[in-house]
Amino acid sequence: MPSSRPRSVASEDLRKLREVAAKLQLLAPEAQTGFVAALTVCDCSRSADDCRELVGALAGYAGEPERERSEQEKALNRADQLAANGKRLALLQEALAKDGSKASPITQALLRCEISYLLQSNFGLGAETDNEEVVKPAAEAYSIHPSLYTENGLRNADYCAALHTLVQENEQAARIWAKCQDDMDIEDACLWMLYSDPKLKQKLLADRHFQQVAELYRIAAARGQREQGVRQWLVLSNTQPELAAEVAQTVAKNEFEALQAKACLLLFPHNASMIAYEIWRAQATGDAKEAERLLTEARAKGIAL
Repeated sequence: MPSSRPRSVASEDLRKLREVAAKLQLLAPEAQTGFVAALTVCDCSRSADDCRELVGALAGYAGEPERERSEQEKALNRADQLAANGKRLALLQEALAKDGSKASPITQALLRCEISYLLQSNFGLGAETDNEEVVKPAAEAYSIHPSLYTENGLRNADYCAALHTLVQENEQAARIWAKCQDDMDIEDACLWMLYSDPKLKQKLLADRHFQQVAELYRIAAARGQREQGVRQWLVLSNTQPELAAEVAQTVAKNEFEALQAKACLLLFPHNASMIAYEIWRAQATGDAKEAERLLTEARAKGIAL
């Protein structure tokens, strides 16, 4: 999934990643694995040339067929993931309780961010969720060590809390979430409701957690950081239109992100989050007809949008 969070990768590690991706594509040119490895290279290099090469390689790629999973299989997968999350969560909470106060601020912040991310994952898997438990560790992490990572963690926690509140209080939101939760990230499901349903948009704009999401985007844009791109534009277009216009200009000029998103969509043509992302990109760059075409095409394929 296109991400604005930069990855710091040493040049030697990047060289090794390129070699692995090239070998995988050579050994199994029709398999998705090599292309996914090449996409990881793009994410680490932040290079438009790497993305352009990948898009070219994907031109004749037919994609792997979507396999319809039964509800029983989905439930078993969720149960397995929840169990794994539970074990990881227990280890992190034990580490925080035992050595948290002695650890460096960065370590303390990372532990709290990871705890919040696991609780967000549990919500996405259908577990009972407490907004305070999700947001508190992320907010503490941001307070202990303000950084792009902890800011991203707090924003994601607030997305989760806002969506949780909405689906608990609104039947329409609950139906949309039930339909798309296997195919969309939490933040994208929240943003899809903002984008596609005027009544749910008003409820989100009145939610204190979503207001915190908007405030974090506003602060970032005001300090000149507009690389969060499409999602930042979508939120600010509903809260700070003048800043949204500036972010839209950054989106339109960001060749790397556009090519990365195109590669993602070629690799995962049935992924609702990626299709929604491209719809929002089209809107941000003033191409409403392309946004409508993408949505019509997705719905014709039965994708949960």
